[in-house]
Amino acid sequence: MMDRITNVTAVTQHPGRRRALGSILAGACVLISPRPALPQAKPKLWRIGALHFGSSKLPGGGTQFRGFLEGLSELGYAEGRNLVVFREFAENDARRLPELAASLLKQDVDLIVTSGTQAVRAATQATRTLPIVTMNITDPVGSGFAASLVRPGGNVTGMTNIGEELSRKRLEILCEMVPHATRIARLHNPDNPVHMRLRSGTEAHAKQLGREAVSIEVRAQDDLDAAFARIAREGAGALTVGEDSVIVGLAPRIAALAMQYKLPAMWWAIGTRGDRLAGYGPNFFSQGQRAASIAVKILEGAKAADVPFQQPTEFDFVIDMKVAKALAVTVPQSVLVRATRVIE
Repeated sequence: MMDRITNVTAVTQHPGRRRALGSILAGACVLISPRPALPQAKPKLWRIGALHFGSSKLPGGGTQFRGFLEGLSELGYAEGRNLVVFREFAENDARRLPELAASLLKQDVDLIVTSGTQAVRAATQATRTLPIVTMNITDPVGSGFAASLVRPGGNVTGMTNIGEELSRKRLEILCEMVPHATRIARLHNPDNPVHMRLRSGTEAHAKQLGREAVSIEVRAQDDLDAAFARIAREGAGALTVGEDSVIVGLAPRIAALAMQYKLPAMWWAIGTRGDRLAGYGPNFFSQGQRAASIAVKILEGAKAADVPFQQPTEFDFVIDMKVAKALAVTVPQSVLVRATRVIE
């Protein structure tokens, strides 16, 4: 016992040893002293503005928006946790879009997500700085929203729908399904500049297929009766329906008139209503999911100007055989085998 006391005393009496012992004891105090708790950083609550052209009655705002929200959730951004979504619905009235876009800006959102040329235009008129992600647009460069698909250069990016290629593809499929139709009506909105740019290409492609395309203008529901009366006068034997926000809103009435006039019609999508023959186009749910990945890049620091537009990789080709039977259309086997879904 005495030896131990002597050794400690010797250590403390020597100046160098005192310093070493002091360092050891200080370190020990640091190890055993309770560390003060650091305040927990409050997680950021991201704010997204959703500008819908369509109706608030659509479940989740429509297939694309459901895909968008699911895509966000898969990437760690979920409502009720770290995300709040402000929704504005135009109820298929393009005139309301500018005021709704302005309303979203008042919510101090981090970005706006939308779909279609008219909605994107309303959003860009409201802001040239806030990021805008589109889930579906035909020609962002030709419409003046981007300098190029690879490097947009502005505040808009997202998903395109390769509209010109789709327009040609729909026409080709329709010609295979209705080979006797020498004149094919094309329903389009003249107020949509993209539709007007596609018009000459569609008419030229119809000639290559040995058909004649008849362009029929529709701006509002009041135009529909006259439009179909003209289609009948022109002797068109089939119809392609252009993808446009206004026409999407009028789709139920257009489908009813096409059935009434016994017109086989090719759509961008047909759903399960049982009044549309066939539809070919990008998978809307996938478009929404992929737009979500673009939005997350922006939320995590990327600039919309530097995030390339993406093109669809998943396509739906759906045929409703009950409608085909009602219209006396015999769908060739060569067409049926290419369908992703056949409704019996």
